[in-house]
Amino acid sequence: MTANDELQDAALRHAIWLQQLANGEVRKVVAVIDQDIRPQLERELERLAHLPGRSPWRSKRYTALLKTLDKIAASGFAKMRDGQIPEILDLAKLEAEWQVSRLGKAVPLDIKFGVPSPAVLREAALKKPYGGAFYADWWKGLERSTALGVRRTITAGLTAGEPVDVIARRVLGRSRDAFRGSSNMATLRRNARALVRTSVSGVTNNARAATYAENASVIKAVRWMSTLDSRTTDICMSLDGKEWPLGQERYPPAHHQCRSTTVPVTKSWEELGITGASDKRVGGRAFRDVQTGLTGFSAKKLTYGSWLKKQPAAVQDQILGRTRGKLLRSGKVKFDRFFDDGRRLSLAELAKREGLEIAKPAVPAAAAAAATPPPPDLSTPQGIRREAERLYGKEMDELRALQQEVMIAGEAKDSVIDWGQVSRVRRRAEQGIASQAEIDSANKMLAAYRGEKAKWEAVKQRYSEAADKLKPKLHDLMAHGKDGFRLEREVFEKGALYPTERSWSKALTPDKAFRSKVDDAASWMERMILRDDGEPTVFANVAKARKGTTANAIQHRGNHYAVLASDDEVAIFVHEFMHIVEDEQFARQARAFLKYRARRNKFIDPKATEFALEAKTGLVGGQYGPKGWRDDWTQPYTGRAYLFGDGKLAGTEISSMLTEQLFRDPATLMMRDPEAFDFMLNLFRRVPIEQHGWYKSMPPAMREWATDGSFK
Repeated sequence: MTANDELQDAALRHAIWLQQLANGEVRKVVAVIDQDIRPQLERELERLAHLPGRSPWRSKRYTALLKTLDKIAASGFAKMRDGQIPEILDLAKLEAEWQVSRLGKAVPLDIKFGVPSPAVLREAALKKPYGGAFYADWWKGLERSTALGVRRTITAGLTAGEPVDVIARRVLGRSRDAFRGSSNMATLRRNARALVRTSVSGVTNNARAATYAENASVIKAVRWMSTLDSRTTDICMSLDGKEWPLGQERYPPAHHQCRSTTVPVTKSWEELGITGASDKRVGGRAFRDVQTGLTGFSAKKLTYGSWLKKQPAAVQDQILGRTRGKLLRSGKVKFDRFFDDGRRLSLAELAKREGLEIAKPAVPAAAAAAATPPPPDLSTPQGIRREAERLYGKEMDELRALQQEVMIAGEAKDSVIDWGQVSRVRRRAEQGIASQAEIDSANKMLAAYRGEKAKWEAVKQRYSEAADKLKPKLHDLMAHGKDGFRLEREVFEKGALYPTERSWSKALTPDKAFRSKVDDAASWMERMILRDDGEPTVFANVAKARKGTTANAIQHRGNHYAVLASDDEVAIFVHEFMHIVEDEQFARQARAFLKYRARRNKFIDPKATEFALEAKTGLVGGQYGPKGWRDDWTQPYTGRAYLFGDGKLAGTEISSMLTEQLFRDPATLMMRDPEAFDFMLNLFRRVPIEQHGWYKSMPPAMREWATDGSFK
């Protein structure tokens, strides 16, 4: 066996030892997760379950919880990261010493091989990147992604109104799950395992590179060696056996949990200045038998391509795919031609590169029939939501991620400033008694707030742009596809009179843009709302008011009027038109849904709450003012209601606000409040209230209460 063959054989045995060592380090890291991070998260979630009120995520308690979660993550990850540092420094030293030992045994010459200095090895372990990042950055990235994942799980659960014990199961999973399941802790264990294995591979390869450079008088090149089995990735398949001159070499890890290694290629006897010596090259390499799972050894030199060519057709097809496997067996395409810079070529790219005509393999009729998905069910809101996830799941996942970014950026914005302190300093400055230190501190907070606010607004803009791209696609799914009702409208010309709450006003000249908004809003509603056989057409008088006028829908002597300003968005037109379209069937269901959603809450005056709604006086014929029920609406105004003098509910903003939200951003309503989304689409499709899921979930006495139209 030659020196290079001996080095290769030893490197393969050594790689197995390194994998065992990495498994031991994984156990240490997982112990920190299970004994430190998980118990603390469990205690915090248990505390959350006992907090009073329905909306802890909208309070300081929720902000405090998020800060506590970040502290738990920071503490636990510091233990894992810092606990690994002595281990990887020892590993770098052992790796360098082992490489030198193998070189000394494989090259029987009187040469003193050099071990890199401790400073060089420390730099190789901690200060030299592997896999595109430094050791500390790998851990920071995992800490950030874990903290964000836990935040998202808790926030999404609370926003959807899920019980805390359900949220806790999603975060913690079960202790016996270990690396299985979709909980945040199972995901953390898997990611930590991958990171430790990647770190072991990266540190040993950095130490190996330093050792090779130290012994450049003997080593001339570096050869990549991949594991020979069916789990090897495309990039490692394509790199196996490749050699690079020393100083230009490439090192693993090529990806997370990479199992590849490298081996030095020594100079020939002639290059070392030794004459008369000869190598008897018999080669040899270990491999895994894919069918038995046992490790074997080949007496001949192997690369991944030559190993794969000797495997059964089923194994070749499993690794390359049926068409590529057939091309490999026929000899039309050599193994290394299936790849380009570590990337597996598509069949179309392969055909173009090799000048071949590649026919797609025939699919059996039974398999084709089984693969044909059933037609989508768009007759129910639930079916529409499922189809939206199937067709646009990637875009909706992006929106969910951006939602969390908006929330986190908003928390960051609010956490950097104490408005009470700023106000106090401002008053003291006006009185001339504030110190320069106080003023500088307040200005520093304000500058930080402006910076975080800019980030928050930038994320909100990204969210709006992504939601706008998805909006027309979801509107197409929501459209009923049948005969809709007709919203007939007359746009008043200049000077035409329309009623206000107290008198009459004159309409302004409706320009082309205003008329276009009217038509866009009406056409969209006709696509969404089914015809009512009793009253298939609704008539609306539309008046243009001056810029800044509050939009309003008014009924006077049996006629409907929509008063809209020139600068109102189309969504506002939709909102006011819905007030006009809302007949008694719609109003009855809206009142019942409002009471159902607010059944655990007190009826409150919005003026005294965070809603900050302005109280108004209603039309002549019954004095009533706006009030609202606090609930988890995506827009607080949705819970607004109007009362007659006798205490009966005169009207709500349920159908108009939810219709406006469906027009503006259906994805957000679909994801954050699927119950409201389903209610509104059932309302559009005139599904009787008795068939609504939320209505059927209430006991009979509560159903009667929900539909009696009372304020109580």
